[in-house]
Amino acid sequence: MKTAERLTKQEEIALVKEVYENFPESSVCLRCTKWKYDDFIFHFEDEEGEKHIVRLNDAIRGLRLFVAAIDRGELPGLGLSAGYLSDTGEWDAYAFDALNQMAIYGEVVYG
Repeated sequence: MKTAERLTKQEEIALVKEVYENFPESSVCLRCTKWKYDDFIFHFEDEEGEKHIVRLNDAIRGLRLFVAAIDRGELPGLGLSAGYLSDTGEWDAYAFDALNQMAIYGEVVYG
């Protein structure tokens, strides 16, 4: 089973790229308003109208926070299996959104 400590930098990059390929369709609490997949630049707007930009380093930091929160049992409602770092096919929009909130706020603020 992969954990955050066992992911290489390349695996982290591949995982966040796979996750962010699901935006804008998987936007739940933060609306994705603009995106450049090749440059890894994503623009989001929150419920208060504040705008945020997520770049690759933000997403990797968010992934690490997301994994740590799951390891601490803080996001049980996502229902991710033990192999969630190896296969995002079981992730839903709420999991993508939670990782994105970690990238932006450092925690899950909405939902």
